[in-house]
Amino acid sequence: MKDIVEALKKILLSDWNDVNFVIGTNPNDFIEVKFDTASLDTVKGLHAYMNTLMNNNDDLSRFSLRKVTAYWGY
Repeated sequence: MKDIVEALKKILLSDWNDVNFVIGTNPNDFIEVKFDTASLDTVKGLHAYMNTLMNNNDDLSRFSLRKVTAYWGY
């Protein structure tokens, strides 16, 4: 799990270095990324980026991650 979180953190820092976010795991072993919406230009842009990232990033694909729709964008 630590490797997955570190890989995701590295990607997000590279692409969103001017946006404040926190990444970690919860008691259910879900990876949670929480963005400070005040530091975003647009929430829709973030949603589009995260959807593209989850579907097209080779580093994340090797971990077979999937989003939990009930919590996506919450």
